[in-house]
Amino acid sequence: YGAAHPTHNIINVRYRKKTSTGWQTAEWVTEIFSIYGQYYVSIAMDSQDNVHLAWQGTGWGVNTGKYNIQYRKRTNSGWQTQEAITDESTSRYHPSIAIDSEDNVHLAWAYNGKYRKRTRGGWGIEETIGFTSPTDLSLALTRTDLLVVVAEETIGSVAHLYYSQRQSGSWTTPEAITSDTDDDYAPILLWAKYPVLKGMPSRGFNLAASHGRPESLITSHAGGFSMPVNERAQSTLTPKGGTTIAIRQL
Repeated sequence: YGAAHPTHNIINVRYRKKTSTGWQTAEWVTEIFSIYGQYYVSIAMDSQDNVHLAWQGTGWGVNTGKYNIQYRKRTNSGWQTQEAITDESTSRYHPSIAIDSEDNVHLAWAYNGKYRKRTRGGWGIEETIGFTSPTDLSLALTRTDLLVVVAEETIGSVAHLYYSQRQSGSWTTPEAITSDTDDDYAPILLWAKYPVLKGMPSRGFNLAASHGRPESLITSHAGGFSMPVNERAQSTLTPKGGTTIAIRQL
């Protein structure tokens, strides 16, 4: 999570672990003085209980005034050295991280819709996913290690969600998931390779996203994805407090 550093009051990344005895001492993942700080942390765990973090931050590399994608891993020995995934003159945003069954790291990010994979040999080349200009995205893996990305893109004046998957080393052409007249944005794919979470689908994954204007209704899209994506019926419910939530299975 992000917190203001006590030395320079700039937002940096912090990490804290909860065990059966309670919360352990918070750790600073970054302690860098930069003009805009560190934001949008994405976290994943591998089968050895190592923690993997990715975030967008300024102050690194050559292009210190631009947001670029950073990565750091925590083992039982502590935090390893921070790694710069990008160092571009144009900002990169909203990283999303996932770990497959062989503990390879998969990382995608918004603005230009790019992807990189980290194996034991290091980071692979940067790949273009195929979105036009995504402002946000979320990455997930199925139990068969099928890699999927859902991204938010604005076509005309309305934001919609688009879906792509990686097959045989390349990304499929993005497909539209939503086509409403109101905005659909801030996608979050719910999945778990490790640890396995109760209630998660045995196949595919769930998708949650906001729907409509920020001051009005919120929509959750939920359900297992089939390949290809087929939109099913939408239902609504009103929880305590009166906020309407629409549930759509994809």
